Amino acid sequence: SSYTDYQIIIDQAVSRESTYATQKFMNLAADWIEAQSQSWFLWMTYIAPHTPYEVPPDDTYTQADVSDNYGKYLASMESLDHYINQLIAGMEDDVKANTLFILVGDNGTDNELLRGYSEDHGKGTVYEDGVRVPLIIAGPGVGRAGAIDNSMIQSLDLPALILNYMGGAGSFGDGKSFLPLLNTTGSHREYQYTE
Repeated sequence: SSYTDYQIIIDQAVSRESTYATQKFMNLAADWIEAQSQSWFLWMTYIAPHTPYEVPPDDTYTQADVSDNYGKYLASMESLDHYINQLIAGMEDDVKANTLFILVGDNGTDNELLRGYSEDHGKGTVYEDGVRVPLIIAGPGVGRAGAIDNSMIQSLDLPALILNYMGGAGSFGDGKSFLPLLNTTGSHREYQYTE
């Protein structure tokens, strides 16, 4: 019900937490990464910026108007960027240089926050904000730095990409690796499904 008053479970121990959730998750991730001595994989998902819309810590955003849910949402997005940057900046140089970063949006913007689209084009729909979401990949083996690619990629392609990147097969279930697109232009899929 709040990003500063929630339960957290670590190794089956349940406790109350008051640290802003995004900050807490980044701190836990940073500690975990620092403790790793072998190759590792970390998957992080964030609850902010989602409902309930709340104002994040002051020093993590520049959004001027946080008087409504839209302003709080934008501030939460900036805050998420702030903490991701903090996590990456805090990594040792050799770890950072050998880490593949994949950042992906989820299923679009909440209908009440849409700007420039009707409500039936938001989160959970088959329209622009429900299907076409951001995907950013950076790190070693990514030769197309700064490139924008319009290939059709599905979230189920991510496990295949990760396995292929580590030297494994280029498919995983219905997923198909798009590893070649990290270095060269091309096409990935002719079509994709959604419902």
